[in-house]
Amino acid sequence: MSGILLFLALNTLSLAEPQAQRWIALELASAQPVEFEAAPEETPAELARRQVIEAALALLGRPYRLGGRDPRTGIDCSGLVRLAYQPLQLELPYSARTQISVGSSVQLDSIGPGDLLFFRNTNRRGISHVGLYLGEGRFIHASNRRRGVTISSIEDPYYRKHFAGARRLLDEAPAEFASHLLEGGELLGSAPVPVASGDPGAGGR
Repeated sequence: MSGILLFLALNTLSLAEPQAQRWIALELASAQPVEFEAAPEETPAELARRQVIEAALALLGRPYRLGGRDPRTGIDCSGLVRLAYQPLQLELPYSARTQISVGSSVQLDSIGPGDLLFFRNTNRRGISHVGLYLGEGRFIHASNRRRGVTISSIEDPYYRKHFAGARRLLDEAPAEFASHLLEGGELLGSAPVPVASGDPGAGGR
C-alpha cells in the first residue's frame, strides 16, 4: 500500500478511535509490499528517500511497544526508524541513543525528508526519542502506548523544547522533496494530514 493511499484511508477515520486503528493495522498486515520504480526525473537519492518515507507511512497507526520490532504487535521509536530504512538494506542500531551517532549532523533549518530527529529528556534523561522527518514541518514517530505511530509537528512547543539534533543518513535532501505527498500542510488530493500535539509521555528506547 502506498503512503498516499494509506493517508487517504486514514483521513476517512479518526485516529483517536482505537478500533479503527486496529482495523487499519490488520489491513496493512495483509497488504502486498510496495515496489518502487524511479520517476523519469527522480535521482537515486530521491528514490531512496521516497522508499524510506513510504515505508514509514505504512506503519502509521500501528501500536507502540517498548523494545518492539514487529509492527503487528508494536514497535517503539527506534524500531520505526529501523523498519523505515530496511528497504535500503541499511541496518540501524536498536536505540535512539545509539542511532544519533549514525550519519551526519544537520541543522534544524536545513532538515529534509528522511532525516532523523532526536529528542532528549522525554521519558528519561538524555537522548530518549527519535522520529523521521517527512517534510512541511512534520515527522512520523512511535509516540507512546496511547497514540502509537503518529505524525507530529516539529513546531509543537513540546518537541521544540526537547529537540536534541538531526542526522542525515542519505545524500543531500532538498527541502522541496516529497512535495508530491505534502503541499501547504495538506496531502495532495486529500483532506488535511492529521497532526498530533506534543505529549510529555513520548516514548523512546
